[in-house]
Amino acid sequence: MEACVRATVFFYLADEFALEFDDETALNLIFFYDNLDKETFNKHKDNWVLIYKQKVKKYETSEYMNKELEDLEQEMPGAIYLPVSKLRLDNLMKSPLARIVSA
Repeated sequence: MEACVRATVFFYLADEFALEFDDETALNLIFFYDNLDKETFNKHKDNWVLIYKQKVKKYETSEYMNKELEDLEQEMPGAIYLPVSKLRLDNLMKSPLARIVSA
């Protein structure tokens, strides 16, 4: 897990003024990186994974766009949608973190 993501997870879990679904986002990020390290997603390296309530909800072949992310935020507060590929994930980490956990 990247240092910036680790710091975000810690902040979401420790901040008493965090939004109600920030804990859910933090737990989903922990679940994602734990499974990434265990190579659980190896069969889906070219996909994006949607995680909600520490469960894989689905895999997709393309990135969600703004409207889809907004809809996802309404349907599943705290869900995360990330690429399984470490290279794509590293490239995504170079963009603002808000984009990563916007759902």
